[in-house]
Amino acid sequence: MTARQVTLRDGRSLGMSDLGDPVARRLVLLCHPSPGASEFDPDPLITTQWGVRVIAPERPGYGASDPWRRDADASFARHADDISSYLHGVERQAAMLEGVDYGSIGVVGWGAGGLVALALAAQHPELIDRAVLVDTPAPEHFPDEVSADEPFTPSMLGISESEPSWTAASSRVERMLTLAARQGDAGVRGDQLAFDQRDWLARLDRVRAETLLVYGEDHPEVSTDIDGRWFRQRLLDGRTVRAEGAGLAIATHWRKILAHVAPQHGDVPRSLRGRRRKARSATLTA
Repeated sequence: MTARQVTLRDGRSLGMSDLGDPVARRLVLLCHPSPGASEFDPDPLITTQWGVRVIAPERPGYGASDPWRRDADASFARHADDISSYLHGVERQAAMLEGVDYGSIGVVGWGAGGLVALALAAQHPELIDRAVLVDTPAPEHFPDEVSADEPFTPSMLGISESEPSWTAASSRVERMLTLAARQGDAGVRGDQLAFDQRDWLARLDRVRAETLLVYGEDHPEVSTDIDGRWFRQRLLDGRTVRAEGAGLAIATHWRKILAHVAPQHGDVPRSLRGRRRKARSATLTA
């Protein structure tokens, strides 16, 4: 896992982490919840064995990403465009490495990150072929006010510390929440503004990606019946999945999630592994 920054066209910095294999042929984007940051791996053992490269970008104000410069700029759609610009840079860089051709990619969004995933799939349908939304709220469940109280706690993500899966995931979740507060409440304030920008939701019929909608059965704020149904009715190819537990479906169902977004995972040629991986260390200008 490597935390780094890239520079966007307008000069802002975008923080992100790389998970899995940095030269794998299949690329998956992982978008974090609110609050959240990029240095979270749902299940490191599965990720490292899957033969996939996972890029986890941070929304403005979280971790190493600069906050929005103006309140009027804050939206999930604009963040999706920033990610698209970066990904086209990754494509150009991958073309320099023999045998690596990402083409279309998969995207996974947890909570509010699911809205980024959908915005990206709606605005750039040629880029995203498979998507997974985990515990993502439908508009009627968008928060009127995102809690900015620190320290950020698991309960803000609908996670119950009494659920069986908490013990295995606790250290990774707590680290993510600590990194999310690196700039105080800048990230959650940006998310609150972004929740209010809903124009892009009218473009969900442009999403061509096969989409899996995963919801924890005991999640206190979202559900398959309400939120999952809302998205399924508006997507051309969406199906819902009920997951046991509360807010940790992203971890307990990570194998199934990767099986959807990277179904033909596998090895990277040995000849590639022996080369200097410029894509891993270079700073891209998107």
